[in-house]
Amino acid sequence: MRIASSFRVRAPQERVWALLVDPQALLAAMPGCESVERVSDTVYRARLTVKVASITFSAWTETVVTKLEPPDRLESTTRGEDTALASSLRVETRLELRGDGEDTEVRYAMDVLLRGRLGALGESVFRGKAAELGAEFARRLAARVEATPAGA
Repeated sequence: MRIASSFRVRAPQERVWALLVDPQALLAAMPGCESVERVSDTVYRARLTVKVASITFSAWTETVVTKLEPPDRLESTTRGEDTALASSLRVETRLELRGDGEDTEVRYAMDVLLRGRLGALGESVFRGKAAELGAEFARRLAARVEATPAGA
């Protein structure tokens, strides 16, 4: 399933980019993310817990950055498995930033593959949850970027 959206942040593109590649800033912005650590320059490990309809997916995920073009584009693959739930996810993400000096448009597209009980919930249920999580991420990221002083 493909999920795509965009949002604007009142900050220069370089400032938005700096927070998007900072694991601790992402931790604060990403709904359901309980911890995140940088394993290497291109690999991140995170603990994710998200309730979707009547089930809760909780798993360690690994994100591998497959393409990095600062401060314009980032592509990654995220995988995670909740063995207790007999479910897994794989997400191919493309993130693009377009700045006009003062504001930045953040565009993202995700190809999501869900298996097991999580996948059995159906696309419409997951799309609703994805829209909710995307809006919360946009709100949290914008608040964090706008509250971070320039040059910090």
